[in-house]
Amino acid sequence: MHALQGRGFVDEDAGDPELVHVRTEIDFRGTTVRCESLDLTAKETTGRVIVDDTAVTFKGVSGKAIGGTVTANGRADFGTPTARFDVGLDLAHINVGDAPESWQLGEGGVGGV
Repeated sequence: MHALQGRGFVDEDAGDPELVHVRTEIDFRGTTVRCESLDLTAKETTGRVIVDDTAVTFKGVSGKAIGGTVTANGRADFGTPTARFDVGLDLAHINVGDAPESWQLGEGGVGGV
């Protein structure tokens, strides 16, 4: 069973009537997630993503991909002129040969299973 649960709110009383504060929390419970920028599809994904205005926080987002488990934790902030990414990927027991070519793991001398 695939499950995705979310909740969100819009705070129009946050002070400045021209600004709207948006916060959305998404809990993954064994679903399939596709990340286009990483060219990665993960199955049986669990964890939480929080979108708070221009910032996205990843909390224990973990799924099965490329023969192992890929887990993301951290924050991406799109509220500055240059987006800032502080997101760590933990790759456990992956098959390096199945990693997307765009990751260029072979160029870095990474190999094996």
